[in-house]
Amino acid sequence: MSRVNITLSNVKNYFYLELLSVNSKVDAFKCSIVEYNDYLINDAHRSMSDYIALTWLLTERKTDKIAAYMSLIMDAIKFLIMQFRILRLPLPYR
Repeated sequence: MSRVNITLSNVKNYFYLELLSVNSKVDAFKCSIVEYNDYLINDAHRSMSDYIALTWLLTERKTDKIAAYMSLIMDAIKFLIMQFRILRLPLPYR
């Protein structure tokens, strides 16, 4: 088997990128990190429907298998004014 050199100019010949949808076949995805498999299979759809994440799938054209995925998760850390004072941090607003 020969290796394929994938570059920016030919990557679209081998892969496509798509936003996760209810039709995405994520059950077959497997990588060596159990938590990554679990998130994609069990939590990614819920995170999208809760408007806290967007997940894109990098899929191999020849086999339609997911090669990788990326999730952009939006969250916030809330501080009370008292926590800013205890930590002696400047207030971000007045």
